[in-house]
Amino acid sequence: MTPPLQLFSRRKPPASAPPVPPVDLVKRVEPPAPPAVDLVKRSDSGATKVDLVKAATVVAVGEKPKLSWRERRKAAKKVVLPPKETEDEPWVMPALPRKPRLADLRDRRGRARRALAFRSLGYLGIALIIAGVSFLLVPQIRARDTAAQIPPVPQPSQSTPDQAGPVPNTDPTPSVAPQASTPAVNTTQINPAAYGPWAQSLTAKLDIPVVALQAYAYAQYQENLAAPGCHISWTLLAGIGRAESDHGREGGAVLQPDGSSSKPIIGIQLTAIKDTDGGLIDGDKVYDRAVGPMQFIPSTWKLYAVDANGDGKADPFNINDASLASARLLCSDNRDLKTGVGWGAAVYSYNHLNSYVENVYKYADQYARESLAS
Repeated sequence: MTPPLQLFSRRKPPASAPPVPPVDLVKRVEPPAPPAVDLVKRSDSGATKVDLVKAATVVAVGEKPKLSWRERRKAAKKVVLPPKETEDEPWVMPALPRKPRLADLRDRRGRARRALAFRSLGYLGIALIIAGVSFLLVPQIRARDTAAQIPPVPQPSQSTPDQAGPVPNTDPTPSVAPQASTPAVNTTQINPAAYGPWAQSLTAKLDIPVVALQAYAYAQYQENLAAPGCHISWTLLAGIGRAESDHGREGGAVLQPDGSSSKPIIGIQLTAIKDTDGGLIDGDKVYDRAVGPMQFIPSTWKLYAVDANGDGKADPFNINDASLASARLLCSDNRDLKTGVGWGAAVYSYNHLNSYVENVYKYADQYARESLAS
Protein backbone atom coordinates (compact mmCIF):
# COMPACT_ATOMS: atom_id res chain seq x y z
CA MET A 1 0.00 0.00 0.00
CA THR A 2 1.24 3.38 -1.07
CA PRO A 3 1.70 5.98 1.73
CA PRO A 4 -0.36 9.26 1.41
CA LEU A 5 1.07 12.25 -0.49
CA GLN A 6 2.39 14.96 1.76
CA LEU A 7 1.83 18.44 0.35
CA PHE A 8 3.78 20.29 2.99
CA SER A 9 7.20 19.16 4.17
CA ARG A 10 7.96 19.36 7.76
CA ARG A 11 11.12 20.98 8.85
CA LYS A 12 13.15 19.69 11.63
CA PRO A 13 12.95 21.80 14.72
CA PRO A 14 16.07 23.86 15.27
CA ALA A 15 18.48 22.74 17.84
CA SER A 16 17.82 24.33 21.13
CA ALA A 17 19.86 27.61 21.51
CA PRO A 18 21.70 28.29 24.69
CA PRO A 19 19.73 30.48 27.08
CA VAL A 20 20.36 34.23 26.91
CA PRO A 21 21.52 35.57 30.22
CA PRO A 22 19.29 38.31 31.65
CA VAL A 23 20.38 41.95 31.11
CA ASP A 24 20.73 44.14 34.13
CA LEU A 25 19.15 47.46 33.06
CA VAL A 26 20.21 49.25 36.20
CA LYS A 27 23.83 48.41 35.83
CA ARG A 28 25.92 51.45 34.70
CA VAL A 29 28.46 51.10 31.95
CA GLU A 30 31.83 52.27 33.12
CA PRO A 31 33.96 54.31 30.63
CA PRO A 32 37.07 52.63 29.38
CA ALA A 33 40.11 53.23 31.47
CA PRO A 34 42.78 55.48 29.97
CA PRO A 35 45.76 53.73 28.54
CA ALA A 36 48.54 53.11 30.95
CA VAL A 37 51.47 55.36 30.69
CA ASP A 38 54.86 54.10 31.27
CA LEU A 39 56.51 56.61 33.52
CA VAL A 40 59.89 55.02 33.09
CA LYS A 41 62.01 56.27 30.26
CA ARG A 42 62.20 53.80 27.43
CA SER A 43 65.23 53.33 25.36
CA ASP A 44 63.32 53.60 22.06
CA SER A 45 61.63 56.94 22.91
CA GLY A 46 63.06 60.39 23.20
CA ALA A 47 60.55 61.48 25.90
CA THR A 48 61.83 62.23 29.33
CA LYS A 49 60.14 61.39 32.53
CA VAL A 50 58.84 64.90 32.95
CA ASP A 51 57.25 64.83 29.46
CA LEU A 52 55.55 61.56 30.22
CA VAL A 53 54.18 62.95 33.46
CA LYS A 54 52.72 65.98 31.58
CA ALA A 55 51.15 63.72 28.98
CA ALA A 56 49.63 61.54 31.64
CA THR A 57 48.21 64.59 33.38
CA VAL A 58 46.63 65.87 30.13
CA VAL A 59 45.06 62.52 29.37
CA ALA A 60 43.81 62.03 32.90
CA VAL A 61 42.47 65.51 33.57
CA GLY A 62 41.35 66.47 29.94
CA GLU A 63 43.07 69.85 29.83
CA LYS A 64 44.03 71.54 26.58
CA PRO A 65 47.72 71.84 25.91
CA LYS A 66 49.17 75.32 26.39
CA LEU A 67 50.36 77.12 23.22
CA SER A 68 53.23 79.49 22.84
CA TRP A 69 52.62 83.14 21.83
CA ARG A 70 53.73 82.41 18.24
CA GLU A 71 51.27 79.55 17.95
CA ARG A 72 48.47 81.67 19.43
CA ARG A 73 49.16 84.48 16.93
CA LYS A 74 49.12 82.03 14.00
CA ALA A 75 45.86 80.59 15.23
CA ALA A 76 44.30 84.08 15.52
CA LYS A 77 45.19 84.87 11.87
CA LYS A 78 43.39 81.83 10.57
CA VAL A 79 39.96 82.61 9.13
CA VAL A 80 37.36 80.44 10.75
CA LEU A 81 34.43 79.90 8.43
CA PRO A 82 31.03 79.51 10.01
CA PRO A 83 29.68 75.99 9.93
CA LYS A 84 27.32 75.17 7.14
CA GLU A 85 23.69 75.20 8.05
CA THR A 86 22.04 71.85 8.24
CA GLU A 87 18.44 70.95 8.03
CA ASP A 88 18.18 70.47 11.75
CA GLU A 89 19.77 73.83 12.67
CA PRO A 90 17.47 76.90 12.59
CA TRP A 91 18.28 79.99 10.51
CA VAL A 92 19.86 82.80 12.50
CA MET A 93 19.57 86.42 11.25
CA PRO A 94 22.98 87.99 10.70
CA ALA A 95 24.06 90.85 12.89
CA LEU A 96 22.76 94.30 11.85
CA PRO A 97 25.24 97.05 10.84
CA ARG A 98 26.50 99.25 13.59
CA LYS A 99 24.43 102.38 14.19
CA PRO A 100 26.43 105.52 13.31
CA ARG A 101 27.59 107.57 16.21
CA LEU A 102 26.27 111.06 16.87
CA ALA A 103 29.69 112.56 16.27
CA ASP A 104 29.84 110.98 12.79
CA LEU A 105 26.40 112.36 11.94
CA ARG A 106 27.45 115.85 13.05
CA ASP A 107 30.59 115.72 10.92
CA ARG A 108 28.60 114.70 7.86
CA ARG A 109 26.04 117.46 8.40
CA GLY A 110 28.78 120.01 8.92
CA ARG A 111 30.50 119.05 5.67
CA ALA A 112 27.19 119.21 3.80
CA ARG A 113 26.42 122.66 5.23
CA ARG A 114 29.85 123.99 4.28
CA ALA A 115 29.56 122.65 0.75
CA LEU A 116 26.12 124.25 0.38
CA ALA A 117 27.40 127.58 1.73
CA PHE A 118 30.35 127.68 -0.71
CA ARG A 119 28.06 126.77 -3.62
CA SER A 120 25.59 129.52 -2.64
CA LEU A 121 28.39 132.09 -2.41
CA GLY A 122 29.53 131.12 -5.90
CA TYR A 123 26.06 131.57 -7.36
CA LEU A 124 25.67 134.90 -5.53
CA GLY A 125 28.94 136.16 -6.94
CA ILE A 126 27.91 135.27 -10.49
CA ALA A 127 24.55 137.00 -10.01
CA LEU A 128 26.25 140.17 -8.70
CA ILE A 129 28.61 140.27 -11.67
CA ILE A 130 25.72 139.91 -14.13
CA ALA A 131 23.70 142.59 -12.30
CA GLY A 132 26.64 145.00 -12.35
CA VAL A 133 27.23 144.55 -16.07
CA SER A 134 23.52 144.98 -16.76
CA PHE A 135 23.38 148.13 -14.63
CA LEU A 136 26.19 149.68 -16.66
CA LEU A 137 25.16 148.62 -20.15
CA VAL A 138 21.35 148.38 -20.28
CA PRO A 139 20.56 152.15 -19.98
CA GLN A 140 22.99 152.98 -22.79
CA ILE A 141 21.59 150.24 -25.03
CA ARG A 142 18.01 151.34 -24.38
CA ALA A 143 18.79 154.97 -25.11
CA ARG A 144 20.55 154.01 -28.34
CA ASP A 145 17.75 151.70 -29.51
CA THR A 146 15.05 154.21 -28.60
CA ALA A 147 16.78 157.01 -30.46
CA ALA A 148 17.27 154.80 -33.51
CA GLN A 149 13.51 154.18 -33.72
CA ILE A 150 12.51 157.88 -33.89
CA PRO A 151 11.03 158.64 -37.35
CA PRO A 152 11.45 161.93 -39.22
CA VAL A 153 9.53 164.90 -37.83
CA PRO A 154 8.37 168.05 -39.59
CA GLN A 155 9.80 171.16 -37.99
CA PRO A 156 7.69 174.19 -37.04
CA SER A 157 8.50 177.42 -38.78
CA GLN A 158 6.88 180.52 -37.30
CA SER A 159 8.28 183.83 -38.50
CA THR A 160 6.00 186.87 -38.46
CA PRO A 161 7.74 190.11 -39.43
CA ASP A 162 5.11 192.40 -37.92
CA GLN A 163 5.42 190.95 -34.40
CA ALA A 164 7.01 193.16 -31.82
CA GLY A 165 9.19 190.57 -30.12
CA PRO A 166 11.69 187.99 -31.37
CA VAL A 167 10.13 184.86 -32.84
CA PRO A 168 11.55 181.35 -32.36
CA ASN A 169 11.77 179.55 -35.68
CA THR A 170 13.04 176.23 -36.92
CA ASP A 171 14.19 175.21 -40.37
CA PRO A 172 12.59 172.05 -41.75
CA THR A 173 15.30 169.43 -42.20
CA PRO A 174 15.28 165.71 -43.04
CA SER A 175 16.74 164.88 -39.65
CA VAL A 176 15.07 162.33 -37.39
CA ALA A 177 14.56 164.63 -34.41
CA PRO A 178 13.09 168.06 -33.69
CA GLN A 179 15.87 170.64 -33.86
CA ALA A 180 15.89 174.40 -33.54
CA SER A 181 18.18 176.97 -35.07
CA THR A 182 19.01 180.24 -33.37
CA PRO A 183 16.20 182.71 -34.04
CA ALA A 184 16.84 186.24 -35.24
CA VAL A 185 16.47 188.17 -32.00
CA ASN A 186 16.78 191.77 -30.95
CA THR A 187 19.29 191.36 -28.14
CA THR A 188 18.13 194.45 -26.22
CA GLN A 189 16.11 193.61 -23.13
CA ILE A 190 15.45 189.97 -24.00
CA ASN A 191 13.24 188.19 -21.45
CA PRO A 192 10.41 185.65 -21.60
CA ALA A 193 7.78 188.37 -21.96
CA ALA A 194 9.36 189.45 -25.26
CA TYR A 195 7.82 186.36 -26.87
CA GLY A 196 4.28 187.37 -25.85
CA PRO A 197 2.88 188.18 -29.34
CA TRP A 198 4.23 184.95 -30.81
CA ALA A 199 2.82 182.94 -27.90
CA GLN A 200 -0.58 184.64 -28.26
CA SER A 201 -0.80 183.46 -31.86
CA LEU A 202 -0.26 179.81 -30.91
CA THR A 203 -1.87 179.41 -27.48
CA ALA A 204 -5.34 178.47 -28.74
CA LYS A 205 -4.07 176.25 -31.55
CA LEU A 206 -1.66 174.27 -29.34
CA ASP A 207 -3.63 174.45 -26.07
CA ILE A 208 -0.53 175.70 -24.23
CA PRO A 209 -0.70 178.68 -21.83
CA VAL A 210 0.94 181.87 -23.07
CA VAL A 211 3.31 181.96 -20.09
CA ALA A 212 4.50 178.40 -20.83
CA LEU A 213 5.09 179.13 -24.54
CA GLN A 214 7.10 182.23 -23.63
CA ALA A 215 9.22 180.19 -21.22
CA TYR A 216 9.91 177.44 -23.82
CA ALA A 217 10.90 179.94 -26.51
CA TYR A 218 13.14 181.93 -24.16
CA ALA A 219 14.86 178.71 -22.95
CA GLN A 220 15.53 177.72 -26.59
CA TYR A 221 17.09 181.10 -27.30
CA GLN A 222 19.29 181.23 -24.18
CA GLU A 223 20.54 177.61 -24.38
CA ASN A 224 21.41 177.82 -28.06
CA LEU A 225 23.47 180.90 -27.25
CA ALA A 226 25.29 179.03 -24.48
CA ALA A 227 25.63 175.75 -26.43
CA PRO A 228 25.31 176.34 -30.19
CA GLY A 229 26.02 172.68 -30.97
CA CYS A 230 23.00 171.46 -29.02
CA HIS A 231 20.29 172.69 -31.44
CA ILE A 232 17.50 172.43 -28.87
CA SER A 233 13.95 173.32 -29.96
CA TRP A 234 11.01 174.74 -28.05
CA THR A 235 8.90 171.81 -29.33
CA LEU A 236 10.99 169.40 -27.26
CA LEU A 237 10.56 171.53 -24.13
CA ALA A 238 6.83 171.74 -24.81
CA GLY A 239 6.63 167.94 -25.16
CA ILE A 240 8.34 167.49 -21.78
CA GLY A 241 6.15 170.13 -20.16
CA ARG A 242 3.05 168.34 -21.48
CA ALA A 243 4.25 164.93 -20.21
CA GLU A 244 5.28 166.21 -16.78
CA SER A 245 2.54 168.60 -15.63
CA ASP A 246 0.35 169.55 -18.62
CA HIS A 247 2.27 172.85 -18.84
CA GLY A 248 1.86 173.72 -15.16
CA ARG A 249 -1.85 172.83 -14.94
CA GLU A 250 -1.47 169.61 -12.94
CA GLY A 251 -3.96 169.28 -10.08
CA GLY A 252 -5.82 172.46 -10.98
CA ALA A 253 -2.79 174.74 -10.73
CA VAL A 254 -2.70 177.93 -12.82
CA LEU A 255 0.41 179.69 -14.13
CA GLN A 256 0.71 183.34 -13.11
CA PRO A 257 2.03 186.07 -15.46
CA ASP A 258 5.42 186.01 -13.72
CA GLY A 259 5.74 182.24 -14.31
CA SER A 260 4.93 181.11 -10.78
CA SER A 261 2.13 178.67 -10.00
CA SER A 262 -1.06 179.31 -8.05
CA LYS A 263 -0.19 176.30 -5.91
CA PRO A 264 2.96 174.19 -5.75
CA ILE A 265 3.07 171.12 -7.99
CA ILE A 266 4.62 168.25 -6.01
CA GLY A 267 4.78 164.66 -7.20
CA ILE A 268 4.48 161.40 -5.30
CA GLN A 269 7.11 160.00 -2.95
CA LEU A 270 10.04 158.41 -4.81
CA THR A 271 10.75 155.57 -2.42
CA ALA A 272 13.84 154.60 -4.38
CA ILE A 273 15.48 157.99 -3.63
CA LYS A 274 16.20 158.98 -0.04
CA ASP A 275 15.79 162.62 0.93
CA THR A 276 18.57 164.85 -0.41
CA ASP A 277 17.40 168.35 0.56
CA GLY A 278 16.10 167.90 4.12
CA GLY A 279 12.60 168.67 2.86
CA LEU A 280 13.60 172.24 1.93
CA ILE A 281 12.31 172.04 -1.67
CA ASP A 282 9.77 169.20 -1.72
CA GLY A 283 8.66 169.32 1.93
CA ASP A 284 9.51 165.64 2.50
CA LYS A 285 12.33 164.74 4.90
CA VAL A 286 12.17 161.00 4.21
CA TYR A 287 12.09 160.62 0.43
CA ASP A 288 12.56 162.95 -2.52
CA ARG A 289 9.65 164.17 -4.66
CA ALA A 290 9.60 165.74 -8.12
CA VAL A 291 8.51 169.39 -7.99
CA GLY A 292 7.41 172.20 -10.30
CA PRO A 293 5.98 172.26 -13.84
CA MET A 294 9.02 170.42 -15.24
CA GLN A 295 9.15 167.98 -12.28
CA PHE A 296 12.73 168.31 -11.03
CA ILE A 297 13.87 166.18 -8.09
CA PRO A 298 15.86 168.24 -5.54
CA SER A 299 19.24 166.60 -6.27
CA THR A 300 18.92 167.26 -10.02
CA TRP A 301 17.72 170.82 -9.46
CA LYS A 302 20.88 171.58 -7.50
CA LEU A 303 22.93 170.70 -10.61
CA TYR A 304 20.99 172.72 -13.22
CA ALA A 305 19.23 175.45 -11.23
CA VAL A 306 19.15 178.83 -12.99
CA ASP A 307 17.41 182.20 -12.63
CA ALA A 308 15.83 182.77 -16.04
CA ASN A 309 13.48 185.68 -15.33
CA GLY A 310 15.99 187.78 -13.35
CA ASP A 311 14.07 187.93 -10.08
CA GLY A 312 17.18 187.05 -8.08
CA LYS A 313 16.40 183.41 -7.24
CA ALA A 314 16.28 180.04 -8.98
CA ASP A 315 12.84 178.57 -8.35
CA PRO A 316 11.84 175.07 -9.61
CA PHE A 317 8.16 176.06 -9.21
CA ASN A 318 8.59 178.92 -11.72
CA ILE A 319 8.17 177.74 -15.31
CA ASN A 320 10.69 180.26 -16.67
CA ASP A 321 13.48 178.96 -14.40
CA ALA A 322 12.38 175.33 -14.78
CA SER A 323 12.29 175.46 -18.61
CA LEU A 324 15.80 176.88 -18.91
CA ALA A 325 17.08 174.35 -16.36
CA SER A 326 15.48 171.58 -18.45
CA ALA A 327 17.24 172.87 -21.56
CA ARG A 328 20.56 172.81 -19.72
CA LEU A 329 19.93 169.20 -18.62
CA LEU A 330 19.00 168.05 -22.13
CA CYS A 331 22.06 169.69 -23.71
CA SER A 332 24.50 168.28 -21.14
CA ASP A 333 27.24 165.79 -22.15
CA ASN A 334 27.71 167.73 -25.43
CA ARG A 335 24.62 166.18 -27.02
CA ASP A 336 23.51 167.26 -30.48
CA LEU A 337 19.71 167.18 -30.52
CA LYS A 338 19.68 167.60 -34.28
CA THR A 339 20.46 163.86 -34.55
CA GLY A 340 18.11 161.07 -33.60
CA VAL A 341 20.64 159.44 -31.29
CA GLY A 342 21.31 162.67 -29.41
CA TRP A 343 17.61 163.54 -29.18
CA GLY A 344 16.64 160.12 -27.83
CA ALA A 345 19.52 160.02 -25.35
CA ALA A 346 18.60 163.47 -24.04
CA VAL A 347 14.97 162.57 -23.37
CA TYR A 348 15.95 159.21 -21.86
CA SER A 349 18.30 160.99 -19.45
CA TYR A 350 15.32 163.06 -18.26
CA ASN A 351 13.30 159.93 -17.38
CA HIS A 352 14.65 156.38 -17.82
CA LEU A 353 11.55 154.93 -19.49
CA ASN A 354 11.11 154.03 -23.14
CA SER A 355 7.41 154.82 -22.89
CA TYR A 356 8.30 158.31 -21.64
CA VAL A 357 10.53 158.93 -24.66
CA GLU A 358 7.70 157.81 -26.97
CA ASN A 359 5.18 160.13 -25.28
CA VAL A 360 7.48 163.15 -25.43
CA TYR A 361 8.14 162.50 -29.11
CA LYS A 362 4.41 162.21 -29.78
CA TYR A 363 3.70 165.57 -28.12
CA ALA A 364 6.64 167.32 -29.79
CA ASP A 365 5.59 165.97 -33.18
CA GLN A 366 2.01 167.12 -32.55
CA TYR A 367 3.10 170.67 -31.64
CA ALA A 368 5.41 170.86 -34.66
CA ARG A 369 2.66 169.85 -37.09
CA GLU A 370 -0.02 172.06 -35.54
CA SER A 371 2.24 175.10 -35.40
CA LEU A 372 2.84 174.77 -39.14
CA ALA A 373 -0.85 174.35 -39.95
CA SER A 374 -2.56 177.48 -41.28
